[in-house]
Amino acid sequence: STLFPYTTLFRSPYSVWRERSARLAELTDTLPVPNWVPLLAKIGALFAVIVAFMLIGMLTCCVVQLLRGYTNLQPGLYLSGLLIQAVPFMLMAVAAIVLQVISNNKVVGYLLYVLMMVVQIALPPLHFEHNLYNFSNAPQAPHSDMNGFGHFISGVVWFQTYWALFAVMLILLAAAFWVRGTPPSWRGRLQQARQNLRGANAVALAVLGVAMAGVGTWIFYNTNVLNEDRKS
Repeated sequence: STLFPYTTLFRSPYSVWRERSARLAELTDTLPVPNWVPLLAKIGALFAVIVAFMLIGMLTCCVVQLLRGYTNLQPGLYLSGLLIQAVPFMLMAVAAIVLQVISNNKVVGYLLYVLMMVVQIALPPLHFEHNLYNFSNAPQAPHSDMNGFGHFISGVVWFQTYWALFAVMLILLAAAFWVRGTPPSWRGRLQQARQNLRGANAVALAVLGVAMAGVGTWIFYNTNVLNEDRKS
């Protein structure tokens, strides 16, 4: 599972730059579709890669269990665990795509993604451990035969909802910066993004921001006010 961030790192530029590398961008950019359509298609492709890898791992574990004589397979539990573990990697995939789109440069997009991963690794040793500012992080949800995921699952859902709202905001921003045809200058892209973020897009971005702030406030109240935030 630790390979998935690196998978999204190396797959994201190929997904974003595929049409330009094949010199088909001038043709595909003329299609009468909004910017979010190709953007979501590329994000969905990365999601499919992540789910496919995890399904292969799950099926491999099932085969190993059967070969060792264990027949009480629990596919529902395995799929639940797969979903819980897949969400952080999907969020990282969104970040990888967004960084490629906004930077509009393969190498810069690579470097920004690597920098984000380095920051995530460096923050906990510096005692910046709260999941509210560690992108895609959520509490652990251990499973037991007595009570399943128990009360741990609610914390995971709240944090994943928090970061999912942020990811949708990033997608809206990336759609606003999406390049069609000959890339303009950075100033021109900023002006184009401002125009794209007007009207319904601006309302959606504001609603998502308010929702994220509300969910984050609720999380902080429960983790730092009602309870003590303890890190193992």
